Amino acid sequence: MSSPLFSISSDESVRTAADLMHDRGIRKLPVMDNENIVGIITATDIVNLLAVCVEEDVRDMYFHSVVKIFKNYSPYN
Repeated sequence: MSSPLFSISSDESVRTAADLMHDRGIRKLPVMDNENIVGIITATDIVNLLAVCVEEDVRDMYFHSVVKIFKNYSPYN
């Protein structure tokens, strides 16, 4: 398990979970509701969701990935 423990709120999006997992290099992320663990999302869960998503979802994910890259590496920041 990673230290410190990273978790995500149950009302966050899958994209937010995937970003956190990618940024921190983790493959499993506990899902919290207040102080209670209500589940866990894994990298495999995200891949499975990607496999069944529609074209519009793929476009949306691609757009946000490009925007994130631009924000992270922009010469204007």
